[in-house]
Amino acid sequence: MMGSRQKRSRTTKAKVNISSSLSNVNFWNAYMEGKMAIYERQLVRENFSIYPTVLTLCKGLQILFEVWLLSLLHLI
Repeated sequence: MMGSRQKRSRTTKAKVNISSSLSNVNFWNAYMEGKMAIYERQLVRENFSIYPTVLTLCKGLQILFEVWLLSLLHLI
């Protein structure tokens, strides 16, 4: 026959196991949400980081085109 103290001890242990596994799940969800937020910020940063490079390239091409046009005008 099981005493009430042993029975209470088992239910307390079961509650502790359930609550600790729930806290592990909550921790994992929070961890993954944090990783996702970091990943999304990196994607945004990578998408916009190409803009200065393209802008510099376009400015350089514009300067080369203007120099070429000026050299053509001097030939006329």
